[in-house]
Amino acid sequence: MLFSPSSGQFFMMNRTMAIAWRQCDGNNSIAAIAEELAGTFQGIDRRQAEHDVTQALAELIKLGLLVDTSI
Repeated sequence: MLFSPSSGQFFMMNRTMAIAWRQCDGNNSIAAIAEELAGTFQGIDRRQAEHDVTQALAELIKLGLLVDTSI
């Protein structure tokens, strides 16, 4: 769960989003985060992990919980 002080809202995250959130330190690439995800869940391949991480990050950005510094 995350709390946004600016909006006063709480956000529930699934495990994929939580892993992505913890890895967003400005140093990890999507590929590195996907590798962490693939290592956490059995039966997920790297391609699916990258897709899932990309979607999780997009949702966190959309909610205003992350800022995309790549643009």
